[in-house]
Amino acid sequence: MPGAADLVILAVPLRKFRRVPLGLLAGRTVVDVMNYWPPIDGVLPEFEDGRPSSEIVRDALPPTSRLVKTLNHIGYHEIEELAHPAGSPERVALALAGNDSGAVGVVARFVDELGFDPVLAGSLAESARLQPGSPVFGADLDRDALRRDLGSATTSVGIG
Repeated sequence: MPGAADLVILAVPLRKFRRVPLGLLAGRTVVDVMNYWPPIDGVLPEFEDGRPSSEIVRDALPPTSRLVKTLNHIGYHEIEELAHPAGSPERVALALAGNDSGAVGVVARFVDELGFDPVLAGSLAESARLQPGSPVFGADLDRDALRRDLGSATTSVGIG
């Protein structure tokens, strides 16, 4: 696909993500910014099995796609106002979770360029640490506080 992006942001209501032509994401690094939130999405049975939503999204993507979860634990409206240059004492950190270290590195550079400190949260299995109900969800934290709160995050799937 000439001119296609190597990095794609998947940002649709979670209940509609399967309407995206997912086959076009083959070979791409995909950033999952979506959250499963029943008060907003309604109850979606496939997301009720206790697995983090990003694992379910990953399973729906072509096998050559590389998924990284980030940008989901701050509000989209905060991205511009919270972004600061590297080294700024006001800089906020964003957690990233992914299984492919190369893809995580690409997305970490993107997050840094957006004006945030990237902090590794672990694999996609650990991405529940970023979901609604976790200590980091909706919190504007610096790098040290984000690492601390990620360490204290627990989920229904036994991540601690």
